[in-house]
Amino acid sequence: MRRSTRSSTGFSASAKCAAMGSAAPAWRRSPTCVIVSIARRRPQIPSQIAPAGGRHSRPPLGQEFKDRENLTTRWIDSLTFVERWTMHSAKKKPAGDVVHEMLEQWRGERPDLDLTGMAVVLRVLILAQDLGRRLKETLQPFELQPWEFDVLSALRRVGEPFELTPTELCSSAHLTSGAMTNRIDRLEERSLVRREADEADGRSWLVVLTRKGRLLVDRAIGARVQDAAESVSALKASERRALADLLASVLDEAGS
Repeated sequence: MRRSTRSSTGFSASAKCAAMGSAAPAWRRSPTCVIVSIARRRPQIPSQIAPAGGRHSRPPLGQEFKDRENLTTRWIDSLTFVERWTMHSAKKKPAGDVVHEMLEQWRGERPDLDLTGMAVVLRVLILAQDLGRRLKETLQPFELQPWEFDVLSALRRVGEPFELTPTELCSSAHLTSGAMTNRIDRLEERSLVRREADEADGRSWLVVLTRKGRLLVDRAIGARVQDAAESVSALKASERRALADLLASVLDEAGS
């Protein structure tokens, strides 16, 4: 004897689903309601779809879903779509894959172009962005900005008495004189450097690293070196030296 799909309230399962609509919580939806939801709305995340085996275990005799096999196929397709979309949104492609894909597209469109130079430059640009981000994170515990570290380290590595002329400091930090003056002012406000008259040239002055500045940069340089080593940890020591030599050649050529 065929089992009735009417509930104790006298309404059919499909009518009850229509009445509930999207306002009903996901855990209260039976498979019948899931059918209506899938037919009318976008595919849901798997955790939001009610488990099978509710009170209404049979699919309705609708036009879109006529049997359980059709329902199962549509349900699996919905989950596959959601999973693909979630993975695409949450997982980033490795930078190398992005460059490779870009170059392959150009090779297909313009096979006459030599893209070997672009293969190097694009990867260097991507690495520069990543390394800049890592540098900021490394210096954050020391309350230093990258430019502050550059100025302090330039003064520290020349040795006693840890002083340079503004021109020498600009050359070492690759900054213009106007930008360097502003940065020296800000470092002087933090008591990390001080200005002193140049005894050899009364018309000039020197930038001197204070004791506070030296202690700070000595702490920061250890973290900086460790982060740099971790950034190229995928390379062997011989590969690091070879890459450093190649990059030095490129820089020499760019500066000539």
